Amino acid sequence: MTLQVGDAHPALSAPVVAGITRLSAADTVRARLELAIELGLMTDGERLPPEPDIAAALDVSLATVRRALQSMADEGLVVRRRGRAGGTFVAPGGIRVTPGPDRPS
Repeated sequence: MTLQVGDAHPALSAPVVAGITRLSAADTVRARLELAIELGLMTDGERLPPEPDIAAALDVSLATVRRALQSMADEGLVVRRRGRAGGTFVAPGGIRVTPGPDRPS
């Protein structure tokens, strides 16, 4: 069974994040996840899809997904928990859109 982009989470296939491609594979994964969080497509405390699902949906290796998630965890953008109720979760208040001239506050 092959997962399509968005099967893991609809936010990963949203048009606004689908155009991110000209980075290293890990940076692309990270950028797509960050943008989905920033745009509110994934909310504070929400559990991210399992690493294998993200890898399959974005057509990257599991190691690439792990690198991207670890760098996000190192910066406090996601929280990783071990155990039965574990996983990777969007950190509360991790990423916020900064209002600019083209964005109303």
